[in-house]
Amino acid sequence: MTPLIREWVKAYAMTGGDPSEGMWFDISGALHRAEVPALTLTMQESRPPFKHCFVVCQGKKENASHEVMMFVMGNDPAEAIVVSARIRIGDKQRQLPKLMYQIRDGEIFAEGYEGEMSNDDKQMILRLLALWYGALAQGGEGYRPTVKTGLTSQRLQAKGKPPLFDWHTVKIEPSKPKSAHQGGTHATPRLHDRRGHIRRLPNGKTCWVKPCKVGDASKGVVFKDYEVRA
Repeated sequence: MTPLIREWVKAYAMTGGDPSEGMWFDISGALHRAEVPALTLTMQESRPPFKHCFVVCQGKKENASHEVMMFVMGNDPAEAIVVSARIRIGDKQRQLPKLMYQIRDGEIFAEGYEGEMSNDDKQMILRLLALWYGALAQGGEGYRPTVKTGLTSQRLQAKGKPPLFDWHTVKIEPSKPKSAHQGGTHATPRLHDRRGHIRRLPNGKTCWVKPCKVGDASKGVVFKDYEVRA
């Protein structure tokens, strides 16, 4: 796991949250990539890999450290995905109103979930989500913390401090590119010759299927020549 995730896990536990209820991702590296995924297309085609995810990132603006931690709840944008975000600039923190977004008829609808939300905050969260989805498409790792059950963790919790954690790592495979359509179809094919062949039956026996013509002559005719090598 990354130092930024470790830091935010402790901070989240200190506020009474349970960091083990979701998978954690660090997209700080995606902030510096030259290619920024198209917001609308990425949001329409992507979804969170787990029902509860934490996404953190860190960057610099005007020589000040900017950090964001998002808690993403839900993984079906057709129903709704709710995002809670916290921003940390230097020593100051700001909790944003929750954002809910849906995909309806190919359109993105985003609004405050429990109150009004500024358009700048909406756009920031949506763009960070798009960066996260784009990073996931390239592959990566997610981390889930689990509380250690030893005496040290119990003593820390008794003092009001975050416990110690073990980490479970999950590797995210890169998205496979969609193969180009080769022109095939499940519709009735043109008339063509089907060669005789051996067919294996469900009971294990075999039988010979005679050559025949199949397809629809109104859609055209396919002629095949076969070369037999000695």
